[in-house]
Amino acid sequence: MPDIETLRRILGERCYPSLADIGHEVDMVGVFRRAEDVMPVARQAIEIGAKALWQQFGVANLEGPTGRRASTSSTRCWTAS
Repeated sequence: MPDIETLRRILGERCYPSLADIGHEVDMVGVFRRAEDVMPVARQAIEIGAKALWQQFGVANLEGPTGRRASTSSTRCWTAS
């Protein structure tokens, strides 16, 4: 599910203005943003109880949020089924 602030649908999938607006359990949050823009998304992922946070290969933000953590990966590919 895309988390896009201005779009309503992408490829038929509903978009949400923020992760908090999704309203059901989220297994993984995929982040396609620059490293300096990752932390706000990571904090939202933790707040909604996401089990994992994925960043595209080569993007790393070493500033880790404190408190409960989601597992993170930027070195493994994932597929949606």
